[in-house]
Amino acid sequence: MEHFKLTLVDNFGSTMEHTHFHENYEIYFLLEGSRDFFIKNHTYKIQPQDLVFLSPKVIHKTIVRDDPYVKRYAMLIPKDFISTLAMKYDGNLFDCFRKSTPILHLDNLNYSHVTNLFEQMHQEYDSDNTHKDFIISVLVTELLFYLNRFHTDEVVASDDYEKSLSRQIIDFLVTNYKDSISLEDISNHLYVNTFYICRIFKIETGFTVMEYLTYVRLREAMHLLDTTNLSVTDISFTVGFNNINHFIRTFRKNLNTTPKQYQLKQKDL
Repeated sequence: MEHFKLTLVDNFGSTMEHTHFHENYEIYFLLEGSRDFFIKNHTYKIQPQDLVFLSPKVIHKTIVRDDPYVKRYAMLIPKDFISTLAMKYDGNLFDCFRKSTPILHLDNLNYSHVTNLFEQMHQEYDSDNTHKDFIISVLVTELLFYLNRFHTDEVVASDDYEKSLSRQIIDFLVTNYKDSISLEDISNHLYVNTFYICRIFKIETGFTVMEYLTYVRLREAMHLLDTTNLSVTDISFTVGFNNINHFIRTFRKNLNTTPKQYQLKQKDL
């Protein structure tokens, strides 16, 4: 089970340990504690019995505000992990990832059922059962089918965040990522000093401004590697890296592969 991953954290953890975007679908299931969850360009307040749905290549990060204690499951699901079973389903099992809000709060009855499914999956994941891949794929299919029945488009993001300084910074980065961008450029655009920009952005998103800019550029590079025949060098400059070696190092550091290897892999799928 090379790409499927299921972890249970029950401690005083702080933030996500893995890269802040990836190729797989992810479900984050909070059992105890609270977190702020930054997803794409919004910050959400996550409470116990909340599920978070993360599509491939969506930038995200958990943020600790007060109590560092957390108990949660995190599941990474490859796109083709349940493909055989999904073919027999009249619908799209990944619809729950396509709602306008990525958050689903479970009532007590549904929470009990979903928790039971996660417990079964986690037990199999840690077992030596030679058939565990199949068993887990069946359980994942059941989970997605179950969640698709009642995950709605209710918007839970803070209205205040829509007007926040961080949102303005993100809008600027997303619009101008192809250009050379400095903190001074953002400061001049928003008429806010760089120290305040850095402080507020880190508090509200969990990222530094330059980290977020890097992730935006990498996400766009992945899209071009997926969908075009442009060379790695051309893509590097297209998304705002002015040095091909820096692009390759940054890509490998965050995605554990080189841009060329990633491109070849996508063409083989």
